[in-house]
Amino acid sequence: QRAARARAVEAQYLAGAGLASGTVGDLLALHLAQSDYQPSTRYDLESVLRRLWAAEPGWGDRQVRDVSSVDVEALYARLGWSPHRTRRLHTFMSGAWQRALRLRWADVNVVRLAQCATPDQPEVRPPTGDELHRVLEQLPPAVLLFVRVAAVTGARRGEVCGLRWADVDLAGGAVTFRRALSVTDRGVHEGLGKTGRRGHRTCLLYTSRRG
Repeated sequence: QRAARARAVEAQYLAGAGLASGTVGDLLALHLAQSDYQPSTRYDLESVLRRLWAAEPGWGDRQVRDVSSVDVEALYARLGWSPHRTRRLHTFMSGAWQRALRLRWADVNVVRLAQCATPDQPEVRPPTGDELHRVLEQLPPAVLLFVRVAAVTGARRGEVCGLRWADVDLAGGAVTFRRALSVTDRGVHEGLGKTGRRGHRTCLLYTSRRG
């Protein structure tokens, strides 16, 4: 029923028929449908919303205009999710409420005003050169190539998997990252990467003999 309502709202939105108001469920479904998320991010957000509706089915039936920042904070407290998962929901809903402002379903972004726990950032300790070499010595050839490229370039896992021969300049000793692969239960997806075209870059792997 909620999915059918969301499709109806999206159809009206695309047809240019303005709605005077909408529910939280309408807003979140519309924002997810109309946002350009990478497949893995979209899959994760769909999972977040499924968990939200399972835990708080009445939350989606509330009118957007009637929700306050106190209501949002109370929602987070009732859910009891980890700071990381709560922050994911918070970021998504904040973007949705920006859309609500454009639709005139709300006068203020109450989600931005709500307090949300910030996940602790773990300290990153890159392996030393000796540690990396000990790992490389134990790897089979196919995995060895992947780990060497990842270690030298600092690229994300999906970016390394998305490399094509056209991205590799053997003569110049450089590799260019233009895309990334991600995997969900719906299959393998190719996209522009976590940060889109802004994240496209060329990394020098070694110095060309000609240089």
